[in-house]
Amino acid sequence: MARDIYPHDQVADQFYAIAVKRYDVPEAVDETEAGILALDEAARAAGFDSYIKTG
Repeated sequence: MARDIYPHDQVADQFYAIAVKRYDVPEAVDETEAGILALDEAARAAGFDSYIKTG
């Protein structure tokens, strides 16, 4: 998702992982799941099956 939002061909994946690391903890599950649902809803509104299928 971070690479989709901020695409840079010269930036390695490890730096994108650092940017979203705080979302990969048990305390962030609800917030993260809500964000994923919002992305899926927006993708469906744009005619896609899900966010992941937009790319």
